[in-house]
Amino acid sequence: MKDTETGTVLYETAAPTLAISPSGDLAWFQKYKYRGDFMYQVRNGKITVVNDVALEDYIKGVIPYEMSPSWHKEALKAQAVCARSYAVGQGNRHKNSGFDVCSTTHCQVYYGTGRATANSDAAVDETQGQYLYENGKKVVGYFFSSDGGATESAVNVWGGDYSYLTGKKDPYEKR
Repeated sequence: MKDTETGTVLYETAAPTLAISPSGDLAWFQKYKYRGDFMYQVRNGKITVVNDVALEDYIKGVIPYEMSPSWHKEALKAQAVCARSYAVGQGNRHKNSGFDVCSTTHCQVYYGTGRATANSDAAVDETQGQYLYENGKKVVGYFFSSDGGATESAVNVWGGDYSYLTGKKDPYEKR
């Protein structure tokens, strides 16, 4: 990297990853503020930007984008447990790309601190370390915004052992 005024090289590396820590609590990337550090990884000639963030801070950046942060705290707490269970259960989903989970609806929507409120952050704090379990075993917390009036049993969609994800009619959503 060169200083544009003097042309002096400020930083140069042959390493495929550069880590940057913010000088304060938050860092900007594009138009969003994030907690944690950033890693810039060169893979196949492209740069991948990864936010390296603690799990609970990550969940605080998911909750207000997956549901309205103005909703009742108990709903936010349920979402926090589900989102945490998803993040841990899918932690290697994008391993080949150099990160755990992406920031889109493919995984969970995550855009840092911008929409977080005291209420949404408190919901995460009050459920810290809580996960979804079946028969004493942690399970992935799958969730969705719409089911068209019913869900399908996960075993019919993905195969495998998902006895906790059985198909049901949804009385709250019309087909």
